[in-house]
Amino acid sequence: MRQVMTRLPDRLRYRHPSGEEGRQRPASRRPTAPAPLPRPRTFDSRPARLEAFFRQVLDQTGDGRVDSADLQAMVHNVCWQLELPAEREDRLYAAFESWWEQLREAMDADGDGAVECAEFVSAMLGGIDRDPHYLDRGLGPAVRALFRTADTDGSGYLCADEYRVLFGGPRVHPAELNDAFRQLDGDGDGRVSEEEFVAAFTDFFTARADTAAGVALLGRP
Repeated sequence: MRQVMTRLPDRLRYRHPSGEEGRQRPASRRPTAPAPLPRPRTFDSRPARLEAFFRQVLDQTGDGRVDSADLQAMVHNVCWQLELPAEREDRLYAAFESWWEQLREAMDADGDGAVECAEFVSAMLGGIDRDPHYLDRGLGPAVRALFRTADTDGSGYLCADEYRVLFGGPRVHPAELNDAFRQLDGDGDGRVSEEEFVAAFTDFFTARADTAAGVALLGRP
């Protein structure tokens, strides 16, 4: 058989699978790179922070609505703890009343004199995205007045104790406030300047990610 096989032509010596004689092999395809995955959308953490600010700072009665009386109660609590003289109280009340008028005009859609949490978050985000100076005309003056009121010794800085007076209370754990103060105290000198304080509020309301120092205004986000 070996002698016979050596004399057979190649087409008989080498058998191909059925039906494949003479068929050319298809050219191998170059592997294609997988399609790139869609880039994930950047998570916007501002709505959660604004809700926290609404519930922990503005909504003094806890009924899910904020009106002029809530802001007055908030200012009253600050003034009472700091034992402010009447003229300094009046300046702080006036600053927050001006901010309230901005909120009411933009957010009180049903005209009932109160703003709900969803209205507050939606209108604040809309104003910030539409106008880079939105905060400067309403919240900014109130924040500066708040800082100067809390700066009881007139040093131009807030120490940790003065900071805790502003934001402390049953709704915020003291450890969270200590962490927030350290985040705002960028140079580690144990105090926060007025510009650092204003910048922190700006970051808190405008930063989309949780990496800016100001997002820790009320504690770790």
